[in-house]
Amino acid sequence: MLNNITEERMKRLRLALYEKNVEKIYASPPKNQAVMEFYQNEAYKQYKDNPFDINKEKEKFQNYILCYALKDRISAIGANHDNYYIWGMMPKDVTIEKITTAIKKNKRIIFAEDGFLRSILTYAKQLPADEICYQGAASYIIDDLTFYFDATRQSRMEIILNSDYEISKEEIIRVKSLINKILKLKISKYNSQPIYTPKVGADGRKKILVVDQSYNDYSILKGMADKSTFENMLKTAIDENPGSDIIIKTHPDSIGVNSLKPLNYYKNINEEKNIYKITEEINPICLMESVDKVYAVTSQLGFEALMAKKEVHTFGMPFYAGWGLTIDRLNCSRRKRKRTLEEIFYIAYILMSIYINPKTNKPCEIEDAIDYLAEYRELYFKKHNIVCKI
Repeated sequence: MLNNITEERMKRLRLALYEKNVEKIYASPPKNQAVMEFYQNEAYKQYKDNPFDINKEKEKFQNYILCYALKDRISAIGANHDNYYIWGMMPKDVTIEKITTAIKKNKRIIFAEDGFLRSILTYAKQLPADEICYQGAASYIIDDLTFYFDATRQSRMEIILNSDYEISKEEIIRVKSLINKILKLKISKYNSQPIYTPKVGADGRKKILVVDQSYNDYSILKGMADKSTFENMLKTAIDENPGSDIIIKTHPDSIGVNSLKPLNYYKNINEEKNIYKITEEINPICLMESVDKVYAVTSQLGFEALMAKKEVHTFGMPFYAGWGLTIDRLNCSRRKRKRTLEEIFYIAYILMSIYINPKTNKPCEIEDAIDYLAEYRELYFKKHNIVCKI
């Protein structure tokens, strides 16, 4: 009987189950939440003015995860009890155990997350053994105060961006070269999407991209946004751009039968008049290059749009908002400095980020990680006959 269920039917069943339980999926016991909040408040008071040796911490992190196989690294970071790394914003029991131990021993917790240039495939997919290499993470990002996307409090990244920290002329030249390389090779966080120029809407009309995201993702909950934010963003994009094509990009996590996060904010929006949806996979840089403006809540696509020199409107408070580069609908009074694209890129993508080449299993520079992702994407595309029109 189950063999007769179509793929679309299975997707609808999974979506209905997810939608019914989504609040439970993202819920955690109030006690756990209180412990997480307590630690972060105390850590901020204790460590915010103390030196944070980011290079030393990056080396320690590299040495730790390199002891594990590619497929085991995320669980090693988040679930193992023999470290003070926390993976994921939800205060799970193992997270609270680490925090309480850290408090007793006066140890500093390190918050770890996927980097901005991660892999070919997301780690959520089940793969045969010979394709695990495509899930290997080439980058991570660490912070000692909270996750980089948490706008409800100051992260170390935000403190640095808000400080008198300056990057050199040589570093600016390096960043400009890196941005050009990323745009030319079309490298993003995940890199399995086909590379092509989308054909959406009418010729000659301006294209306005509205970026959807996974429902209740912590980057939204901690990015000062909610369901009403997405409603307001779409309405604003339509009102501010009469006569333009409004393109809604569905988040890749909601695409496919085996999606772990099948619910998004615009799933009930129908295509009509000049409103279009892109639900198929497409390389994010290709998409950025094809539109005139971008409306985002907290998505990384907003920063990639800045790299592509697009006008970006933010409705949440992502790491790149509040520094003078974006048109922001929210105000974060903590963020007082004006920063250039190169400065934000350097601090986020280089200073706070860690790069490991999954092919050599050795630490590397961001340039090497980009080369690795381009090389393995080509192998993946050839193996699966995926469109690539750079």
